[in-house]
Amino acid sequence: MRLEGMEPDAVEMRQAMSTDYLPFFKTLTGHLPHPYQVGVANSLFAGRNLVVRAPTGCGKTLSVLGPFLFPAWQDRPRRLLYALPLRTLAQGIYAEACVLAERAGLPPDRVTLQTGEQPDDPFFDLGDIIITTYDQLLSGLLCGPYGKSARLHNINAAATVGTLVVFDEYHLMEPARAFLTAVAGLKLFEGLVQSVWMTATATAPLDGLLAAALDCALVSVSEAEQAQIPAIAAVQRELVVEDRPLTAEAVLSCHQGRSLVILNTVARAQAMAHALQASSPDVATVVLHSRFFRQHRRAKEEELRRLLGRGSSAEAIVVTTQVVEAGLDISADTLHTELCPVNSLVQRAGRCARFRGEQGTVHVYPLTDEPRSWLPYGDERREDPTLTATHNLLAGVKRASLAPGVVADWVQQVHAETDALGLRDGVTRRVEGCAQLIERIAVLREPTDVSDLIRAGENTLYVILGEEQDLPPVPAEREGLSLRRWSLAGLLQAGSPGWYWTADGDWAPWTELRQLAGTYAVCLRTASAAYDSTVGLRLGEPGDAVSPPRALPPKRAFAPTRKESWPAHTEMVAAMAGARLAENDKAAAAIARRYGLAPSLLAEAVRVTAAAHDVGKLQRGWQAWAEEAQRLSDPSYVSGIPLAHTDSQPGPRCETEHIRPPHAAASAYYSLPACVAAFRQAQIPLVTARSLVAACLAAALAHHGGWLPRALDLGVQPLVPGAANTLSQVGLKATADELAGLARGTDKRGVLEHVLSLALSRSGDSLQRWWPLVAYLTRVLRLSDWRATEEGGTHE
Repeated sequence: MRLEGMEPDAVEMRQAMSTDYLPFFKTLTGHLPHPYQVGVANSLFAGRNLVVRAPTGCGKTLSVLGPFLFPAWQDRPRRLLYALPLRTLAQGIYAEACVLAERAGLPPDRVTLQTGEQPDDPFFDLGDIIITTYDQLLSGLLCGPYGKSARLHNINAAATVGTLVVFDEYHLMEPARAFLTAVAGLKLFEGLVQSVWMTATATAPLDGLLAAALDCALVSVSEAEQAQIPAIAAVQRELVVEDRPLTAEAVLSCHQGRSLVILNTVARAQAMAHALQASSPDVATVVLHSRFFRQHRRAKEEELRRLLGRGSSAEAIVVTTQVVEAGLDISADTLHTELCPVNSLVQRAGRCARFRGEQGTVHVYPLTDEPRSWLPYGDERREDPTLTATHNLLAGVKRASLAPGVVADWVQQVHAETDALGLRDGVTRRVEGCAQLIERIAVLREPTDVSDLIRAGENTLYVILGEEQDLPPVPAEREGLSLRRWSLAGLLQAGSPGWYWTADGDWAPWTELRQLAGTYAVCLRTASAAYDSTVGLRLGEPGDAVSPPRALPPKRAFAPTRKESWPAHTEMVAAMAGARLAENDKAAAAIARRYGLAPSLLAEAVRVTAAAHDVGKLQRGWQAWAEEAQRLSDPSYVSGIPLAHTDSQPGPRCETEHIRPPHAAASAYYSLPACVAAFRQAQIPLVTARSLVAACLAAALAHHGGWLPRALDLGVQPLVPGAANTLSQVGLKATADELAGLARGTDKRGVLEHVLSLALSRSGDSLQRWWPLVAYLTRVLRLSDWRATEEGGTHE
């Protein structure tokens, strides 16, 4: 094991813990950890950020799950967010995490899966171990969480605070987008997140950026250790470069036991499977690719694990695509693959002779002469430079041993220059770009797409199958598939193959598909595409299958509500916020350290924010509406203590004569003196105290997902008589004179904008500095408000 970037005394400091960790790891997994896995554990226990570099099959996943489940890690982050490049990989890691967590005594519901397909933990707050994707994690950090409404834009912005974040297979992140954004995002939240970056094939530029930006230590497997790891030393894997394109005859000519055949496109995989079945019908042939509906794809993955999993003696030929490049613990005796960039080639080779004592051969074939045969490695105009470089590299190779050292050299030769070009914007500029994007979404409230900073526009479409008489109101109501736009181009040559979704539900939600530009969801008629559970979707062939119904992700319930007084609701939210602060004490401690706050002062900021969030409901107009709405439900109701909720709370325009006024801006405005009073005596610099006030008010303002209205007039109304006394009941200090003065103010918007700018200025770096605190307070408030509302018998 080689450990770089960590002082010797830091390693020694954790030696005693490692002694206890060894038997724990053996109990958990059935074997002792490899030396590099001990190095990972030591570094994590010391609080370091890490790059873990190890060949495929060496147990990188165990190297982080083991320490996180180790009960003696006293400073362990509250949650582990395990992010993967593809949701197809998440299911396998989720299953592994569930098994390990059960062995460690963790309740089964404390391991959750959060993907667009299975959104079981949409706010990253239910599981102790949460398996997710880069897209889910980064879109939330950028205030554009995928699959959630605009009102929830800020809910996951601080989800990483106090957590251990793992970016697995990070070499699959596009350097100029997801990788640089992930590094910049953690830099923005510096000191608040511990991170691990795991890879078998990342290049020096990627590793160097992580070391420079996040002070990542590098834990790698030394040559001496490689000789002791069965996944490396006890397997033999040879690469053979072929001079003719891949055919069924080539596969069958050397088929014995388990063969894995990897094509670069689904269409070629389907054609290969058909040719193999025709030539050798007695050999079991299984097809897996991305064009299967969810239930069929999961069944295929389970079949793959049965046929090619550890200990299997089955005879089979599996035909697949890039979906097996990572995450599946399978092994073949012989692997046949089309030419692909060398980092993908290494991942594919890792599915051959993967287990102890196995020998295997990886055959690499040139691409066919058909037009654009390089796709998906490139675009419709030219192939990716890394594909060209791989072709040139292998031109001088006939046979080679796929030893880790050889593989590492190849990856550097082919990918280092391209990766370095992708990183040319640098972390500082990307942090600025992330901050600007967050400002546009969270402060200016401008609809903004975050995907450009996460994943290249692969020009993908959501595709369903159906007939005109049964088109759904929205595509998401049917099981669909994600296809690259160029894959449908051939269908349009014979006329319209179906319809595209216009999103105009009031007029014509579906229109004849004549061109692909400007579309993102289409329905193909059954005359244009066939589907079955054996080979999946086949374009250009007639069929009779249609997309089955799909259950839409559950939305937060808006059930009938129950009358609740303003003081009772406010006190409950404050109590819930305090409990959440205590429950994730690692997050609280990290926030306090970053901003130079005593823990008690941060606790006060959380309490004040919670107490202030509904002050605007004490406006006369809001209470007039609430009282009238309550009398509609209960004619015997007599006005008394101000209300926070009513029975069967109607919408903003209901049967009452009054219109329910907004309250978020008024809450922030009228809470100003109470927030100032809360920190007036704090032993902190004045600039910090002012920014702390601004952060609390910003969180109160944003607790329903909005911000200041665009109109100059905020619509702030006078408060009810006795408001100062009501505020004092929940610990908010504001005199009647102060509140009356605010009510008389002629530039309410200007006052509030000035205060908020102390933490969220559109110039300078105040937003970069204070956004993590604003996002954290907002998250604590929103989750606490929901929980308190539910326990109070109401739903906002």
